[in-house]
Amino acid sequence: LGESLSRKADAIAHAPLQLKNPLNGSGGATLGARFQTNSRRQKERMVGRLLGNALFKRMGTRGSQSNTGLFVLLTRVSPKQFDDDNLAAAFKSVRDGIAESWLMDDASPDLVWECEWVKGPLAAVEAAVWVIP
Repeated sequence: LGESLSRKADAIAHAPLQLKNPLNGSGGATLGARFQTNSRRQKERMVGRLLGNALFKRMGTRGSQSNTGLFVLLTRVSPKQFDDDNLAAAFKSVRDGIAESWLMDDASPDLVWECEWVKGPLAAVEAAVWVIP
């Protein structure tokens, strides 16, 4: 895996999106609060599907080879940092959307996921993928 990551990513895609930390705050128990939470998750999942489709197109045939795995690095760009457990939780819907666009389960042993944060003035998410032979 280390050798694979020493080379440039096979594909990179990004989209503007402000991720929320789902672990902080109650989120509310009212019907309106639940609708708002579900709407946010659907939007994040749709962004994930768009990122997944863009990555797949940019990978070409490299990503469809049998006996290969994929390492996916999800990066949150924002002014403020989340700790690692909150970062992984915030990426849940995006990750689900990417895997869904690839017709895979995000828990597949052929997929390895990692999350990181980069300081930036505008909120965005970036996904980079490496094909692992």
